[in-house]
Amino acid sequence: MADLIEGRSHPVASTKNPRRMPIALRFAIAGVFMVLLLGVVQASGQWSQTVAATVGFATAVTLIAAAFVGWERQVATAESAGLVKQSEQHSARQR
Repeated sequence: MADLIEGRSHPVASTKNPRRMPIALRFAIAGVFMVLLLGVVQASGQWSQTVAATVGFATAVTLIAAAFVGWERQVATAESAGLVKQSEQHSARQR
């Protein structure tokens, strides 16, 4: 517990968030996408079909990304625990 309190008392080296720019970029891209989506819906008048297709696509991409990230974490955990040998891909990067 003392380590936690001691760690908080040290000044922070930098207040800049290195992930701030990618997050802002993601929101900008999402905003542009929404404007385009609303423009297409307004021009075609087919709200239900356009929204359903977009939600279906977004769900599929999210599921694939979540599965990929989960698998990569499982492999990294197993490698660090020594349960499996490091893959050739990881050992080639270390050389």
